[in-house]
Amino acid sequence: MSNQGRVRLMAGGDLMLGRDVRQAIVSHGPGFALANLESLLAQADLRFANLECVLPAPGEPVLESPFDMWSSWEGALGLVRARLDVLSLANNHILDHGANAARSTAAFCHQHGLLPIGFGETAEEARRARIVERNGLRLAFLGYTDAYGPHGFQGQPGPAYAEAEVMLADVHDARQHADAVIVSLHADLEFAHHPAPWRLSLCRKLVDAGATLILGHHPHVPQGVERRGHGLIAYSLGNLVYDATTRASMRAGGPFTAQSVVLDVDVEAGRVVEYRLHPFCIGEDHRPQLLAAADRDELLRAIEGWSIDLQDPQKIMEAWVDTCLRYVGVTLGVLSRAFAEGGAETVIQSELPMLVYGPLRPFADHIVAIVQELARPNKP
Repeated sequence: MSNQGRVRLMAGGDLMLGRDVRQAIVSHGPGFALANLESLLAQADLRFANLECVLPAPGEPVLESPFDMWSSWEGALGLVRARLDVLSLANNHILDHGANAARSTAAFCHQHGLLPIGFGETAEEARRARIVERNGLRLAFLGYTDAYGPHGFQGQPGPAYAEAEVMLADVHDARQHADAVIVSLHADLEFAHHPAPWRLSLCRKLVDAGATLILGHHPHVPQGVERRGHGLIAYSLGNLVYDATTRASMRAGGPFTAQSVVLDVDVEAGRVVEYRLHPFCIGEDHRPQLLAAADRDELLRAIEGWSIDLQDPQKIMEAWVDTCLRYVGVTLGVLSRAFAEGGAETVIQSELPMLVYGPLRPFADHIVAIVQELARPNKP
């Protein structure tokens, strides 16, 4: 454990207890999903993950969602057994099963000693920093998500959305009341090993504004890690618990959807002292298992390469363009099938806005409007 004035924090990426994972938990018990990491996590003072599912309360009807990302309260007790402390609810799936399921997720956390961040009944509540005290340090946690998907900028309740100026102000304010500020950011495009230029710039600005540690997720694959001043940015921690080996979309995202790391960080007042990476793979049973030496070193070399790329603006821009073109190709294929089979309007609304983010979003919205007009079946 850490000494007074220093906190050892371990962080994982997307933790999803629904679908195939839910069935495994029903068969093997709630401690099943994180059992292989319990001894590692026990060495930390503080543990974090992004909870990418909802937890409807016992007896509460589960509203249908095509993503099926929910777990019972009983099935989620493994989070308590693994001694997780802070869970980000600021992600694109928190409202999939309705507002009540989202509220029940926060209620489960509060009832079982877990701290939910990035979610609230109002935008102000969702943005409010949550303070954790460990070893004489006050750590402020903030959580944000991109406004993508059908729930983007939905009213109340909801997650805190990633708006740069707002985030910078929040970080500056939190730093006045805490020794260190930790920002969870669920953002960017999936299955890409390099952050978009806008996200790289935003994360660096957040550190310059006073953030000590940035914990990124949503790409579902690991990305590079960057030291900046006294801070540290982990651009994507990939999947922690996920049906990565059985879900078709995850398999299509490449082998690294089932490989990632636990980030292990020593934090002091206003700075990251050092960090370590603990590589793991997600097996056919959907749970992480620490890797043996050879496979561990191979994954660490890959992350080192992506980390080096972060210092090359041309490399980052080329990767961003390649990723956008890949998304355009996939989405146009979906649209083509929708036009052929019917239901194009719904597909356009859900798929086309996902193409691009940041400064290119207005262009995407313009294309959405044009294609929706062309697809309208009863044009005069």
